Amino acid sequence: MNARVFNLHRRMVRLRLLALLPLLLVTAPGVDAARTWCRTDPVVSIDGQIADIIVMASVDDLPKITGATQVVVVVPIAVNTRLVATDPGFGFSEVVSFKQSDQLLLTSSLLPVTVRVYVPATSSTVPIKVNFNPRGIGLLSSASGTGTANSWVVLKSGVWALTLIQSPNGTGAVPRLAQRPVMSRTLGCLTMG
Repeated sequence: MNARVFNLHRRMVRLRLLALLPLLLVTAPGVDAARTWCRTDPVVSIDGQIADIIVMASVDDLPKITGATQVVVVVPIAVNTRLVATDPGFGFSEVVSFKQSDQLLLTSSLLPVTVRVYVPATSSTVPIKVNFNPRGIGLLSSASGTGTANSWVVLKSGVWALTLIQSPNGTGAVPRLAQRPVMSRTLGCLTMG
């Protein structure tokens, strides 16, 4: 076999192997098959800044969802909120509500938000992913979390925890802020392993 035919044959073998590689990765033992995630995406305004609350469930689990996705957005006292838009949810719509809490402390550089999401389903093993994604630049920060259907998935975005420390002179406890930010950005609907 001459060198030219040998190189052509070798190139064809490589191309075939490259074409088969994705199939081998998906079906190989121990490799988690890629999932397609569907999302519902209520949009809210918090102190004038727009944010998306992305709730995701696997396309294979959609028939197990039995009702409206419930979203509760908790903000500090005196922070303005409004619902900008909802979508059909996972076929059952979305119910979005707002609450104010004196446990969340608004500062000049941070607006803490707690997002609680509940997705009802026939099985409590349905994985649920939630992302809180503020648009633009402002006091809001991103957060993400995972959980399962039939239980609350709770995200804390830019939350400051109020802790008490002993005063230097020993006369009592002094409030101190300790930051616990949760920062993460993710894409919307996607297929991932």
